Amino acid sequence: MENPRPVAKAPQNIAATCKHDRHHKQCERPGDDSRGHGSQQKGAEQEQLAIEAVKERSPQQRPQQVADGAGNKNNHHYRRGGCYLVTKAKNAVASISVFESLLHQCSLLCGRTSPSSNRRPESSRINTSSSARPIVQKESTRHGGEIVADVLKAHGVKHMFTLVGGHISPILVACEKLGIRVVDTRHEVTAVFAADAVARMSGTVGVAAVTAGPGLTNTVTAVKNAQMAESPVLLMGGAAASILKGRGALQDIDQMSLFKPLCKYCATVTKVRDIAPTLQKALQIAQSGTPGPVFVEFPIDTLYPYQMVAKEVGAKIQKCVELVSRAKQPVIILGSQSTLPPTPTDKLVTALESMGIPSFLGGMARGLLGQHSDIQIRQKRGEALKEADVVILAGAVCDFRLGYGRTLSRKSKIIAVNRNKEQLFKNSDMFWKPTVAIQGDAGDFIVQLAAGLKGFKCDPEWLNKLRGRDQEKEQTNRPRGPLRWLDPGAFGTLGVGGGFALGAKLCRPDCDVWIIYGDGSLGYSVAEFDTFTRHKTPVIALVGNDAGWTQISREQVPMFGSNVACQLAFSDYETVAVGYGGKGLKLDRNNEGEMEKVLREAMELSRQGHSVLVNALIGKTNFREGSISV
Repeated sequence: MENPRPVAKAPQNIAATCKHDRHHKQCERPGDDSRGHGSQQKGAEQEQLAIEAVKERSPQQRPQQVADGAGNKNNHHYRRGGCYLVTKAKNAVASISVFESLLHQCSLLCGRTSPSSNRRPESSRINTSSSARPIVQKESTRHGGEIVADVLKAHGVKHMFTLVGGHISPILVACEKLGIRVVDTRHEVTAVFAADAVARMSGTVGVAAVTAGPGLTNTVTAVKNAQMAESPVLLMGGAAASILKGRGALQDIDQMSLFKPLCKYCATVTKVRDIAPTLQKALQIAQSGTPGPVFVEFPIDTLYPYQMVAKEVGAKIQKCVELVSRAKQPVIILGSQSTLPPTPTDKLVTALESMGIPSFLGGMARGLLGQHSDIQIRQKRGEALKEADVVILAGAVCDFRLGYGRTLSRKSKIIAVNRNKEQLFKNSDMFWKPTVAIQGDAGDFIVQLAAGLKGFKCDPEWLNKLRGRDQEKEQTNRPRGPLRWLDPGAFGTLGVGGGFALGAKLCRPDCDVWIIYGDGSLGYSVAEFDTFTRHKTPVIALVGNDAGWTQISREQVPMFGSNVACQLAFSDYETVAVGYGGKGLKLDRNNEGEMEKVLREAMELSRQGHSVLVNALIGKTNFREGSISV
């Protein structure tokens, strides 16, 4: 028998474990609470008395003899309700009072009520009936991450492995404050492999915490490895807020279905008061019986302070022609769907330019209007949407990228076009309502709309107002044409850079392919410089190296007062690229005046057949401030 966590002090030759039988509707409680007492004799006589005492009880309480892994029928299982106590040796020396004590402890750990003679006073019992409402301390600054840390500390956890993400910041900060060492890796799979090693070497549960969506999907190989190796690992994952599940929230996927085949136990925490018992159960199951991995999912609203969660928690073509023709301040938002066949992109561009309506481009639509366009607006989209009297969502979805629809003004007329009905009405029951909803092709709709608006031209004063805001912002990198921009998309996946660049270079071998990296995301795919070298697919990587996961740190530090797991180093990444057969250049204060020269050198080296990494040391900024999505 494996060595589970003991639930009470017992003789060394007794192993105690607690197992819930899911097939029983409820625990069976013995009607007779009388206790037999074993003789004080030692050896086999004492065990015999104990067994006889149990035999006098009801069948539900008698020990069941079962074969162990070697086929020996030596183990006696004493059951109280859904709890079992297993005596390991045939001649185990223990009195029935020891068995009762252990069973009593098991029942308490499992949330079972003990017999009447041992019940706690009524005043100390927790009322779990549906009529009892927990008191919410709305002014409290405590958060669910602190409860997680308390449970882990109580179970002797000394290390937690992670790759930081906004979903799990409260857990990391709280663990650090309690003295649990938080070790941040450069890939989530490494974090779980490390937890697996700790479990094997220490005899305790190994613990890893990663962010939602792609953070969790990156761990699948390591979790399967732990399952096959019978290694007790606790994986904790972030998740979209409870109210936003299935509404297009950032990195919202069905994570439970992913891990159920891999883990002994999977659970989603839906209430703060469930955090401790859920984690305790997960830790117990990870070590009991045959050890293995367990998974607990934490929606972001169960971890952050109450105040923050409360603050976050809103003929058709002809009709559209009439709405737009009367509009003074219309706006178009184009998503990736607008570039799909059968509508040619040049025909779509002509239609947009004929109407002259200010347009914001997203996803694969970036670059559609070229590098210099009179109607493309890039900055301050939120302000434009609040002022617009008509908004056309052409393949754009009201998910986290549009604040679930909250960025739209209730005074605006909303025209929504999408091929997918679910995406078409995403969150329309909460924060917005479409004036006209069309399930169809976004590109074709724009072309038909322009045909119906012949002679229409958007008010130049409105267009100039939005363009003026654009000029207030600094210049940024801009796609030079359609299908010349790749980003992860709505899943927000880290680590796509190397693979995306490889595919892009193979499709467009005569183009310069640039990867814009942060130093955090670089860690996922810097090894692909070896691939670029071997397959002669030269690309240019520009790394903004600020020695940290700054997008997370910017929110985590003000909220929780800790930068745990967010700090990296100003590493010499250009040297790494050289080691893989590429070329490396560095930009810092010593040569910042030669920035254009360095970048042109990178382009020249790339055109000569070398992949190049430019390591640009930069300072901190407020880019993407307020990006944690609750």
